[in-house]
Amino acid sequence: MKFISIITICFVGMSVILNSQENDKNYFLSPIITSATKFSQNYHEVSGSVLSVSGKELEDLSISNTTQLEKIFPGLQLKVGNGAGYVGGAIRGLGTTLFRNARLAIYVDGIPQDSAFLSQELSDVKSVEMLRGPQGTLYGVGSYAGLINIITHNIDSPILRIRGKSEVSYLSENITLSASSPVVSGWFYAGGNFAYVHNNGMLTDISRHQRVDNGDTWSGTGSLAFVPDGSGFKALFKYSHYILRDNHYIFYILQDAFDKKDLDIATGSFIPYNNTNTQTYSLRIEQKIGQSILSNTTSYQDYDFGWHPSKTYFAYEKRKNVNEELRLSTLYDNGGYSIFGFYYQYGGFKSTSGADTNTYNHTIALYGEGKMVFGNFDATLGLRYNFNRSLLDYEGDAINPSLNGDFIQHILTPKLALGYTLNENNRFYTLYSSGYSPGGFLYYASNATAAKPYKAELSHNLEIGIYSSLWGNKVDLSADIYGIYITDKQIFITNPDEVNRKFLSNAGNAYSAGLEFSIKSIPIPSLMLSLGGAFGHAAFIKAEDPITKQNYNNKTLVFAPNASVNANINWNFINIAKAKFFLNLNGNFYSKIYFQDDDNENSAQKPYFLLDTALRMEYDKFVMNLSIGNVFNEFYNRYAWDYGASGVRHYIGDVRNIGLSLRYEL
Repeated sequence: MKFISIITICFVGMSVILNSQENDKNYFLSPIITSATKFSQNYHEVSGSVLSVSGKELEDLSISNTTQLEKIFPGLQLKVGNGAGYVGGAIRGLGTTLFRNARLAIYVDGIPQDSAFLSQELSDVKSVEMLRGPQGTLYGVGSYAGLINIITHNIDSPILRIRGKSEVSYLSENITLSASSPVVSGWFYAGGNFAYVHNNGMLTDISRHQRVDNGDTWSGTGSLAFVPDGSGFKALFKYSHYILRDNHYIFYILQDAFDKKDLDIATGSFIPYNNTNTQTYSLRIEQKIGQSILSNTTSYQDYDFGWHPSKTYFAYEKRKNVNEELRLSTLYDNGGYSIFGFYYQYGGFKSTSGADTNTYNHTIALYGEGKMVFGNFDATLGLRYNFNRSLLDYEGDAINPSLNGDFIQHILTPKLALGYTLNENNRFYTLYSSGYSPGGFLYYASNATAAKPYKAELSHNLEIGIYSSLWGNKVDLSADIYGIYITDKQIFITNPDEVNRKFLSNAGNAYSAGLEFSIKSIPIPSLMLSLGGAFGHAAFIKAEDPITKQNYNNKTLVFAPNASVNANINWNFINIAKAKFFLNLNGNFYSKIYFQDDDNENSAQKPYFLLDTALRMEYDKFVMNLSIGNVFNEFYNRYAWDYGASGVRHYIGDVRNIGLSLRYEL
């Protein structure tokens, strides 16, 4: 905590001193525009905690994958387990021990991503937003803890846009190309992007004398837009394809090697790997009618995953998602709005690991939200009705009989917010919001216990916050305190009396409470400072394992550090002719993180600090960036699990990484 205090004092002190010297200058922070309420608006107008970062800022920090967003968003945890498809996520300490049962949602251009596809490359990104806390009214299923909203560049610009980026580093090489252009100006537009990433790995096989935890990713997107000038009509079709062959996340080291920081491993004659193949199709049609927009979004996502742990064993799963949303949105002159919508989602899962397991999930929702403005006061009311049905079909094998199940739940997720605008620079709000993680059946339900449905996990969030602009818009402050009450907490447990013992069940109640803040400052035109923090605690209140009766009372929730802090300095320290030179420092501190519900100390990650730095040159539209990630070569777990007599498996985070990137935009 001493580190946090020093950083805070230095940051505030520097801001005050430099602002007192320069506050009469004509420069200020650019307003942050968010689509948190499915409208584009200044984030100060939103009753809720929102953080946003531009695509350029991400590139300057060498952030190229969603799992790296925790470097810039305090309170976010996105941890990859033993494969890119196994990502555990948490916001405000609301996480899960079971991968692919996500507590947060990721949207790309308004399209929800499968919970197995939380780890993906960031290509042609305009901005990324994090909405903290339950978003159950507007976004529904999957947004139980919060939401990551990825927004790519529009293609319906009258100007040809071509962009390229290449990076070479110790840990990886990548290349990204994107382009958009009018086909028939004022009518048709086309765009696309392509990215290739090769992960070099960190772990060296002692017999092969080469790094074996590597991987290759190919991804691409093609888009067509029909936007007749002056019509208020827009149709956008998008297709994306993502292919991954991954050894990168699979390998682990044991306790002795972790203690010695030993990166040598023995793999045997076969190197295990994962295959992922994801295709997404989407069509969005909208028509502007006066102050309203009537829109319909249809998407289909096909996710195939193959797991090859040995020459003789192969597991395969296939996931299909269909999403349909019809929405009428109206923005009023006084700053109020109304949104009414219908939503349908189908999620199908098939596993061929042994006997076939099929689960089918259907969600139907009706929702509405409106903001009313009364002078300096505003009130937001929202409600969503969710119908959820989960079906199980397990064919059985020589050991386990066939199983079938059908489970239905009706869930309401209300929202209420009150806001007060003191003046154009200061706004206060209080918020109640709710969300849920759906109930149903475990994807691998191959025994009688697992065939028993688990109930939906509900979250109820109370929050008080402030948005403020200071010193002539040279300092931007957002802060909030929150408390979340969680019912029917879902945990991943085992039944020692059954074969294939893992399953999900409801254990009891939990809570999360804390303080969050974000400060951005531009004390002089050449210097940008930012500091953000999330402090709190998330724990069970009264809970126990329904099988073993193990008590979880007061145990800390997984992926829930009590403190996470991000500090960033971006300094344009010299200009030579038309070339601008920048120094960028980005530091992150995390307190202890548990990966198991029983507060297992053997697998817990102790507090750690990461520092990244970069030296950047910008010349017209050309950028060269020399970066060092994890400057002090901190050795830490991105994930770990205690297997008892077999020991703790440590999946380590990135070691020191030195790289050079070049990018150019036409």
